[in-house]
Amino acid sequence: MKWFKMAYKKYVPLYIRKRVRPIILFFIDHEDYKLKRYWRQKRKCFGSQNTDKIFYVLRKYPKATGLLSCYLTYLGQLELIAGKNYIPIVDMMSNYYPMSHISAQDANRVNAWEQFFEQISDYDLKDVYNSRHVILGKGFTTENAMELFNGTSLTDELILKWHNVDKRYMRLNVKLEEQFREEHESFFNAKRIIGVMIREGYTKFNQLEMNMIKGHPVQPEIEIISQDLHRRLDEWNCDYIFVSTESKQTIEFMQKSFGDKLLFTKRLRRDMSSEGYNDFLNRAIEYINSMTVQQRNIDYLKEVYLLSKCTCLVCGKASASVVASIWNGNKYEHRHFYEIGIY
Repeated sequence: MKWFKMAYKKYVPLYIRKRVRPIILFFIDHEDYKLKRYWRQKRKCFGSQNTDKIFYVLRKYPKATGLLSCYLTYLGQLELIAGKNYIPIVDMMSNYYPMSHISAQDANRVNAWEQFFEQISDYDLKDVYNSRHVILGKGFTTENAMELFNGTSLTDELILKWHNVDKRYMRLNVKLEEQFREEHESFFNAKRIIGVMIREGYTKFNQLEMNMIKGHPVQPEIEIISQDLHRRLDEWNCDYIFVSTESKQTIEFMQKSFGDKLLFTKRLRRDMSSEGYNDFLNRAIEYINSMTVQQRNIDYLKEVYLLSKCTCLVCGKASASVVASIWNGNKYEHRHFYEIGIY
């Protein structure tokens, strides 16, 4: 079967595979077929209102989807419809988003997007779902946005392209924007800082293999990051390091390495120590249950915002570091992404 799949991809043109795939799924994996069918792009009529307007609903398949993964997926859809006479709007209400909603009861009641970001048009979902001309966007990451998720190098040109899309449509909600700006001014206070994002979800820490995610960029080990930062502090004439991380063990490691030169936000962090896989899972569940989904996302967004304000950036490629770079818009004096393959 493996040989057949390789030969199929090698010798059958992509445009034919795209047409044949729905037929294969219909007969071989009907549940997957129904899932793909539900989340494909489609035109709908929901009522008789706004006959002179065309709405484009930004959607994302919600299972195991982080807030910034949704964010980058929406950027991809927005780039595709740029120049078209569509009114875009984000719908994170019609389905349950476990990493953005407090509970399943929020579905059809709370638009999770609007807890963190301003809606990207002057309309709300009630307007849209009573309108005549509505396009439901594709629920999976569009091909143009894959460069934000895969191993594609984040060049200045690429960042500028997505920064321009982001600047046109995306805004933190007013309350969070003000809170983050005040913390940035008091916390950084014109210091020269190297920002570093350490994503323990993909990397090894103390020889414990963490949740390797197939198809995502490989993350560097913390020891390698630490060695590079010691060298770059002098090379880039910076005095401090700001670290974005979810793990208290990472903070402890970095404090031993950099002492008073290390800056980090004060928040509840995950305990990554473990005596085995089950113990690790129990600690992860304990962390998740210790605070609300909303607070975890606010803490996360705050660190991404602060990363975007650093003098320089060092990190692996992940949603947080990509969004920080897009928000920064090529203002970093130096930016280094580790490019060491795909899991």
